[in-house]
Amino acid sequence: MKTFMKKWKWKILILVYLCFIYGNSLTPAAISSKESGYFLAKIQDFLAGAGMDAWWLTEHLVRKAAHFTEYAGLGFLLAMNTGAGIAPVFCLLKGNVTAVLFMPFVDETIQLFVEGRSGQISDVWLDMAGIVTGIMVTAGFMKMTGALKTGRKAAKGKGSGNRSRNNEL
Repeated sequence: MKTFMKKWKWKILILVYLCFIYGNSLTPAAISSKESGYFLAKIQDFLAGAGMDAWWLTEHLVRKAAHFTEYAGLGFLLAMNTGAGIAPVFCLLKGNVTAVLFMPFVDETIQLFVEGRSGQISDVWLDMAGIVTGIMVTAGFMKMTGALKTGRKAAKGKGSGNRSRNNEL
């Protein structure tokens, strides 16, 4: 069972997360707009509390940021599924190219059949950018933390306290 979970945990999380994304797409426009309006008000209140002017923040921007963010989360899961930090970033993108292209198209196609919603090609591009950003940020972070751990292990293994960190790597 342990081997099964180790092998399949990211795939299961991706499937659950896709259900979340596609579930959002199945929400009728009136309800989706209320949700976006709620977040818009909360963000504007936060910015006002921080002494910042929020006149520029619109529901449209909140909705687009939500698209990008939810797909960046998917990019994170896809990167973890393919072993971020082990494979080079371009291999991660190659392994996920089907997801990067296919999943946003499905999302926007779903919206064609929901009351008050429409599929937007601009959202497909935004979603794809979110996935790629999520993959790149995750891979970069995993590489950074992996390099830091490797550096610490190398320092302990050499037993030389006089050498600089640059010489050890």
